[in-house]
Amino acid sequence: MIIEVNNLTVKYQLNSIFEGISFGVNFGDYIGIVGPNGSGKTTLVRVILGLITSFSGEVKLFGTNNLSFSDWKRIGYLPQVTYLSRQGFPATVQEIIASGLLTQKKFPKRILAKDQVAVDKTLKLLNLESLQKELIGKLSGGQQQRVFLARALVSEPDLLILDEPTSAIDPIIREQFYETLSDLNTKKRITILLITHDSSIIGKYASKFLYLDRKIVFYGSFQDFCKSDNMVEYFGEFAQHLICHQHNGTNNF
Repeated sequence: MIIEVNNLTVKYQLNSIFEGISFGVNFGDYIGIVGPNGSGKTTLVRVILGLITSFSGEVKLFGTNNLSFSDWKRIGYLPQVTYLSRQGFPATVQEIIASGLLTQKKFPKRILAKDQVAVDKTLKLLNLESLQKELIGKLSGGQQQRVFLARALVSEPDLLILDEPTSAIDPIIREQFYETLSDLNTKKRITILLITHDSSIIGKYASKFLYLDRKIVFYGSFQDFCKSDNMVEYFGEFAQHLICHQHNGTNNF
């Protein structure tokens, strides 16, 4: 397993954000993490990433809860909001992507010739070559998200974690973004954890579904979700099949 979460509980002051969460993520999985506002989705990935350290239970990445420096280089992270997209930020697309390598270097932090090769490769992968000299703040929302995805991918991670990456882009660009992620998962075998509000879309692309509402309501394949009587009761039949994208309208799968 790439990720193992066992009996995880996180509290803020006297309130529990979630309690007793357990699940595992296998190499090559593409997990869509969905839930209402305040359900603990972002907190969960921040615990997994080691950004929150006050919790009970156990979290392992790559089989250990004590990652080495080289292990951290195997993780790409795209947070929900980034200051780098502000219009006046004086950095080019190429520089933003290269900064994804600097964060994983020990002092002194410099971009070497081999790093530039990795940047050029990632620019090509996400079709950003024509934009590499542009300032990040001059780009559209969809273009910016591709740049930040490239920044997360430039180190060729085994695990990619994204928090609401499509919240600021229009539906057409959103579909293209999801298709890019799907290609990275199927062709590059990158394991993906994606937090999203797009519950009616993610079933077209992800391999598994984790619905979180201060506890795990469901975790498994979309086909199992769509066949679950418990999920019919929880979501209602229409909403359940809208999420899973497995139902053909005749009760056959």
